[in-house]
Amino acid sequence: MYAGQFLEMAPLRALFRRPLHPYTLNLLGCVPHFETPQQKRSLVTIPGSIPHLDDLPPGCVFGPRCTLCRPECTSGSPPLVDVGAGRQSACLRWEEVPEPSEHLRAMTEALNGAAAQTGESHLLVEADDIRTYFRGPAEGLVPVSSEHKMAGRAADGVNAKLYRGRTLG
Repeated sequence: MYAGQFLEMAPLRALFRRPLHPYTLNLLGCVPHFETPQQKRSLVTIPGSIPHLDDLPPGCVFGPRCTLCRPECTSGSPPLVDVGAGRQSACLRWEEVPEPSEHLRAMTEALNGAAAQTGESHLLVEADDIRTYFRGPAEGLVPVSSEHKMAGRAADGVNAKLYRGRTLG
């Protein structure tokens, strides 16, 4: 999901093996490389900023940050379409999304190996009633929108379970 919209849906291993939306590829590319020496590590970032939900760009919401964006991407919001093998993408140019990096392919192999070795039903972390709020300097809670004056809530009463061999996002 990006800016409240689904951009790609796929089985976990297929998604890591071959992302079919530029945002997914970029997001997975931001995963840190722990096998390199610490002094040489740097996090890759996606250029640009997430749009305000009350001021979304025309067409694809990821368009302003996308290297594959063309005029046809900005004329209407691309629907999430079936691209085969139980996968869906909201990119008009999903077939042109570049192959993932060697690092991402190695992560996929590690994921497949860990799942095969340990099974996917082993519970690693469980959290109940997670609550996270944004606070301002003097006024208390930061408003999400000046129009609505709502409190800045990142999470309010969220329950989560994380199992070995699965992702949570």
